[in-house]
Amino acid sequence: MRATLRFALCIALTVWMSALAGCDALGNPPRFDRTPDAVTDLGPVRLITRTETVPVTRSGELLARIEGRPHRAEPLTTPFLTLVVVDVDPPGAAMTHRVNLMTEIASTSGVERHRWSAPGTARPFVALFATRSPPRVARTTLDR
Repeated sequence: MRATLRFALCIALTVWMSALAGCDALGNPPRFDRTPDAVTDLGPVRLITRTETVPVTRSGELLARIEGRPHRAEPLTTPFLTLVVVDVDPPGAAMTHRVNLMTEIASTSGVERHRWSAPGTARPFVALFATRSPPRVARTTLDR
């Protein structure tokens, strides 16, 4: 009897979890796509890049998570909006008055390069880019 009850409970739980997973296929908007941290070693400092991407239809949710204004924002001309956040390590490292950056975003649709700048005192550096597809990896370097 206990084994039968346990088996029925497992089946019910499996059906319920399958139904939850199917909700995305039935029209729930996709979640945020994130990339792993990518580190660029520049000697005395390191730039640590991370991204979050959403379809343009959900851009309001992404914009609501940003404190203040981004240092760069592109017009929404593609299907996705990617938030790029670049931390400087060590946090108190001195940077030039204006920092020129280049972010390379690799996705299934190829590599996109975005040049931008931010005040050297800002922490973190923040940009919003229009992208063709969610990135798999993004790396930021100094643009010389």
